[in-house]
Amino acid sequence: MEASDFLQALRTEGLSLSNPNKVILTKDNVSHKQRLYQHIQTLFQIQDLSPDALDTLRNMVLMPGKGISKVLFHTWQGKQDWNTTNDLVEYGWIQEDTIHNQISLHPFLHELLKTETVPAITSCANLLKGIFENCIVYGMDVPYYNALLNTIESIYRNIKLDDAESAAMFMDTTLAYLAKYGRIETVAIVLKLMRNMPGYGGNKRHTAICDCYMGYVEYMNGSYQKAKQHYLHGLEFLEPFHPVNADLISNLKNNLGQTYLALGERQTALSVTEEAISIRQEYGTVSSHDTLVQGLSYAQLLAANGNWQEARKRLFALIRFVKKIEGMHLFLAQLYKSLAVIEAKRLPEDSLQHYRKAKPALLDGFLPGSHPEIQKIDQRFKWKKC
Repeated sequence: MEASDFLQALRTEGLSLSNPNKVILTKDNVSHKQRLYQHIQTLFQIQDLSPDALDTLRNMVLMPGKGISKVLFHTWQGKQDWNTTNDLVEYGWIQEDTIHNQISLHPFLHELLKTETVPAITSCANLLKGIFENCIVYGMDVPYYNALLNTIESIYRNIKLDDAESAAMFMDTTLAYLAKYGRIETVAIVLKLMRNMPGYGGNKRHTAICDCYMGYVEYMNGSYQKAKQHYLHGLEFLEPFHPVNADLISNLKNNLGQTYLALGERQTALSVTEEAISIRQEYGTVSSHDTLVQGLSYAQLLAANGNWQEARKRLFALIRFVKKIEGMHLFLAQLYKSLAVIEAKRLPEDSLQHYRKAKPALLDGFLPGSHPEIQKIDQRFKWKKC
């Protein structure tokens, strides 16, 4: 069948797998009349794809529709060479944009391969491990963060959650990465998937994780009372206290402290955040990114309660520490901006200097110049000149 004839058939019959209409394909003077879906299934048999090729196609189903970097795709899978992918490009299963070094699936093949290869938590374990390892160090900034975020979103649209425990672990880690970049809608979608998993209600930790991120969604949408309810429910659900949940309890209390601050309950907010820090110091991993986040929260609450000098002291200490770590520019920008806010009334010139330092930190964190956070800083200096 000539390419032009096949294209015409696709235009006429459509790409839907459920389309019952049949088209004629002729090969070696032998004609077959089947649905387009059946013709592609026949190609599976003709080409006798290897398990590695089928695994590659299965993983490609999870990639964003607009394509993915060839380098990232192979890095996440932990593959040493690109031979299988290059063969699939040659066969026509995978499309390659050599100018941008990206690979993708045709929409029709994506739909078909999703049905034929059934991407799942268990069958795509190697790829998910690569994504997981990227997201577990979510405090580190990477230039390909948009590609990673788009891939995570595509995974949740296309994967079968056939292992609840592994799925919950993957969700917990990727939720932190989605939250870092404010992908609130995707966070809400993942939480819905989590709540629908078998045995969800019987697992205290999974339920508390869900409450933690549901509180985040409500907080980001300005519904502080609802956020507070979720955080309190998560903490209540984890009673009696067990050290294995110390990190999660600490995070719930820290988020609850920020919510109390938003509700105007400053002293309560400070008290709850002190509890969060104390739990992490006694039971948790004190060198984690969450520890730094809690240090920032505590400084903000000290300032809100009038102890601005101690708040400045803690923020400067955090800045000195974070500067020594490669790849934490976005968090460094947060520290500078918090310091600028604290000093705005008492030390206005110092405050502006901190905003000036925040902008290059945001750019070093791979945010584009058009990003709202950078635009806000630029507007502040335009207003100052006026």
